[in-house]
Amino acid sequence: LRQNGDLQAARTRGLKACEGYRKIYDPHHPHVLSADVDLAVTLRLLGEPEEARRLDETALTSLTDRLGADHPLALICAVNLASDLAALGRYEDARIRGEDTLALCRATFGEDHPTTLACAGNLALDLVSIGAEAQGSTLRADTMERMERVLDAPRLRAEQGTPHPATVEFRDHRRANCDIDPLPL
Repeated sequence: LRQNGDLQAARTRGLKACEGYRKIYDPHHPHVLSADVDLAVTLRLLGEPEEARRLDETALTSLTDRLGADHPLALICAVNLASDLAALGRYEDARIRGEDTLALCRATFGEDHPTTLACAGNLALDLVSIGAEAQGSTLRADTMERMERVLDAPRLRAEQGTPHPATVEFRDHRRANCDIDPLPL
């Protein structure tokens, strides 16, 4: 629903998912926290970045404690938390979170993984926002080359003829949002 622009319906469905998981699992279970992370993206896009930040910070603390800072779920949450901070105008905090997360993404996933690319692209925006334009431009160019090679090239070879949506958003200087696919209830 969120991908189709129906943010209110996404919020309603997200709240229902969070509630459903909490009926089944411990509040710190990764499925509960994953639903919170996905809801936080919707809330940020609806103009509620403080509530999104609160959800993501709580989820990140629990995910890191239970699974480790380099677990894929924790990394996705950390990428989104940096976006919450940027949406709040806390660009230096977003940069710090982004740099720490990018290092972990590279070590965990490798340079060309979609989550690493999302983190790098967002960090490039944060660097420009704090005035580190040369560093941001360099990271942006490297990330764009990787996105085109990793995300676009396979689609174009398969004659789909269109670039990957993540690449299109990155070209438009929009932040990447990372989703966690929940298990069905």
